[in-house]
Amino acid sequence: MSTRLFGVLCTYHRPTVAIDYLDHLERQTLAPEVVVVVDNGADPKLAAHVSARRSERTTYEYIASPDNIGPAGAFKLGFDHVAERAQDNDLLVHLDDDDPPVIDTALADLADDLQRQISIDGQIGGIGLSGGNLSPRTGLIKPPQPLGDIAAVDHLHGGYLPMYRIDALRSVGANDPTFWFGFEELELGRRLTLAGWRLLVDTRVMAECEGLYPKRAGRPALAPANEWARFHKERNLLRILRRERRWSAIAFTVVGRHLLRPLSRVFVDPRGTVRRVRLGWRVTIAGLRGYTGTDDRYPPP
Repeated sequence: MSTRLFGVLCTYHRPTVAIDYLDHLERQTLAPEVVVVVDNGADPKLAAHVSARRSERTTYEYIASPDNIGPAGAFKLGFDHVAERAQDNDLLVHLDDDDPPVIDTALADLADDLQRQISIDGQIGGIGLSGGNLSPRTGLIKPPQPLGDIAAVDHLHGGYLPMYRIDALRSVGANDPTFWFGFEELELGRRLTLAGWRLLVDTRVMAECEGLYPKRAGRPALAPANEWARFHKERNLLRILRRERRWSAIAFTVVGRHLLRPLSRVFVDPRGTVRRVRLGWRVTIAGLRGYTGTDDRYPPP
């Protein structure tokens, strides 16, 4: 039985960026058979473009979400749409509109290496260019330890072409929409690995891409522009740790990252320190109470 590749592209109010991503996909030596564009912004320009887009290798489909359901909700919606026609041995790659593949063989290399690893171990559930392991003691993400060209991880990083087996996603229900935004791939990866699936990072292909991906550094981690993202990521991390009963990691996260880290700048930026401590307190309350991205979107998107 031949294996097919499907793709789900998540986008929100960036039609030009999303169209540029689809152009990048056309240059891949292996193109997905179907790409579902899930638009959290319901943009008419993007809808018209996807509907009119023609390709000999790929069918493009557009879905406008009823609301801004975040990446987690978008990938879940896209998976449900694809799962209606996909077989268990097919593959699904998550596509973030602002992180296009930087080498033309990226999807083909990942798919080939994934199939080779599956032939060795039937419990391999996915592969990607980047990933990590959640420390149960500190709640920090540890980088993988390569074993040749492959490294084992407990989650794959979004934006780096995480590619999953359809049967693995079916077994756990794919993404949890209540995580909305922030560590949604961590949450999915943890459920997959706890269910017995193994995830891998393709360090060989990542080495070819090294230095080509857009630099994500440049903005201070606690800058005002990042407070919205930090709130959602830190809250979701606490939700994951609480669900898994990682009490030492919760204590480390709350004391170290939500209190001591902001206080380390109290003499340099007193007002900013107060703001960050307040944000950390709200993150702690929201995470430990289990607030989701669908019922607490502070600050408003």
